[in-house]
Amino acid sequence: MPGLAPGLLAAVPELASACARAVATLADADHVLLLTSGPRHRDGDGNSGRSTVVFPPGSPVTSAPLGDSQGRPHFDGHLNGPVLAAGPLPGVGVIVGAALLAAAGVDVPTTAVQVGTDPLAVYPWPGGPVGRVGVLLVADGSTSRGAGSPGGGHPDAASFDHDLAAALALGDPDRLGQVAGSGRGSAVGFDSGPAIAAFTRLTAGSGPASADLLYDGAPFGVGYFCATWSWR
Repeated sequence: MPGLAPGLLAAVPELASACARAVATLADADHVLLLTSGPRHRDGDGNSGRSTVVFPPGSPVTSAPLGDSQGRPHFDGHLNGPVLAAGPLPGVGVIVGAALLAAAGVDVPTTAVQVGTDPLAVYPWPGGPVGRVGVLLVADGSTSRGAGSPGGGHPDAASFDHDLAAALALGDPDRLGQVAGSGRGSAVGFDSGPAIAAFTRLTAGSGPASADLLYDGAPFGVGYFCATWSWR
């Protein structure tokens, strides 16, 4: 995956191409808001994902804790903006999002919000940002698509992912929020609920003018989607 496992990314060229096309559309924004759910247990920082963490523009982002046997990170950079001193270790979603933005050459100030289990106050500009905001939502679907999947397989996984994909294709934030918050996700290994809940709160009542589902598949037994929503 971007910033984490280049070898796996090379194995899914259609997904990689769809992500590149989608992320490139953010280049016209005045600011990018990167939304993702809290970190998985992978960096030893004691953050279980319950707390919402905001990474301002310029925050360092590295996958060094997940580097190879020689300690070399797959991604070592920062969110677009004047470089800041190191702060909290970013979770997987922030790393993936930062790597996607860097690969697409999106040179726009970026704020990342790693949403905890209380996705209420996730908009990082209380007074409102200046200009047009592009949102990059990094999330995934079920992790139980088949016996060899990380979640070991579940009969409802494909149906759950189908419903997520349908909401994305329709550009329907209310429907997307209903599927993600339905309670079905816990059985199929879905852990992106907080980020999707935050996104649907931001977009509730103002669906996009257009929506395009660019990718819908389950490589590695995990539901992956790529979609673009535009409000212009």
